[in-house]
Amino acid sequence: MSGEADNVIWHVRCRPDTTPDGHRRVLDLLGDFTPIVQPLPPLAALAQLRGAGRLFGAAPERHRAATSAHPLLRRTAAQSPHLPPDLLRLLARAEDPLVDEFLARWHPDTPEEVLMRVFARLGGTFSAWIAETHPRFPREGLAARYADHPDGNYRRLAVRDPAATPALIERLSHDPTLWTRQAAARDPRLPLHRLRGALHVPELASSAGANPALPEGEMAAVLDRAGAPA
Repeated sequence: MSGEADNVIWHVRCRPDTTPDGHRRVLDLLGDFTPIVQPLPPLAALAQLRGAGRLFGAAPERHRAATSAHPLLRRTAAQSPHLPPDLLRLLARAEDPLVDEFLARWHPDTPEEVLMRVFARLGGTFSAWIAETHPRFPREGLAARYADHPDGNYRRLAVRDPAATPALIERLSHDPTLWTRQAAARDPRLPLHRLRGALHVPELASSAGANPALPEGEMAAVLDRAGAPA
């Protein structure tokens, strides 16, 4: 791909064994979602996505794309933040990992189950972080479900649960997985004695120093040690 965000061009290449008829079908498919397609025979094409953005700004075209049998069209529709609830529910059932990922990234009302699927499939990646920080990512019940999960990336989710107890947060601050320990060190429910101790653990000091439960005087000491200007 090349160009700015509002002027993106796809360079589409077919498989080496694609027949001329297959190449024409690819051109027809591209023509379904953008008005500007440049064939590059025998196996490639250029597609101007600015035109696709205009096309999918209209409700009938969004509906046609979301209900299409073509995965590429459904994935394009999933990138619209303006999908109505019925099309959002339809795409959430598409069983397409890329549709899930686009919904998690672009739609404000993405269902919780889609966000959890993205997190489960892509844990530890930027896309998983996008899903986890989505406003609709679940919070309630995570401690009961994941505090003892064998994967530390899931145990970290327990910290997000409003019902997580100080004892659980303290336990997770000793977790074998660094990201889980850091999440617990940032949580204001962490007991003060453990929070003070975490300030002197190199991999936790930054997280503990950002904990809003840290007393003001000790926070000032952290800033002094960091050389922050008064």
